[in-house]
Amino acid sequence: MNLDPPGSTQTDSAAESPPSSPADTAPIAAPPISQLRAEWIDTLTKAPGLTKNILGSCDIDSPTPGHIVCHVSNEITRDKCVAHVPAIQDLFSSRYGLPMTLELTVETARTSTIDSAPSTSQEQSTDEADEVIDPSELTDAPVEATSGVDRLTAAFPGAKIVDDPTAGY
Repeated sequence: MNLDPPGSTQTDSAAESPPSSPADTAPIAAPPISQLRAEWIDTLTKAPGLTKNILGSCDIDSPTPGHIVCHVSNEITRDKCVAHVPAIQDLFSSRYGLPMTLELTVETARTSTIDSAPSTSQEQSTDEADEVIDPSELTDAPVEATSGVDRLTAAFPGAKIVDDPTAGY
């Protein structure tokens, strides 16, 4: 039995709108870095100018959800791309349905802390340079001087030396 007055919209609106699910009300999660890296080039194809060519080979990180850090090779590259950052942010925001920010950093600033630790090859070369060499342990080079022709004939047994300039080279 319907107790609503005639023309009431209460039952009409309940019939038209489906019940909201938890997925409809949950906030959209930021994509993981693996997804950002996989879709980086595809998204940049829609960017203005040569941005895809310049930023396409750059390494990216996502230290916080919704924030992309693009590591460019030098300051000149960064300066060329700064003007396109708002357009790129809009591309990523529309792709993922949430606000995305893009930060351009110079690669040397990121790798300087990594390069500060000495590597094992540097340690080995330092150890070898400090090694004391006893001259009595060194051997002398052979005394007989060999010319280039002598070394070639020794390397290729049976080779004949032709001194005739008209031999038709």
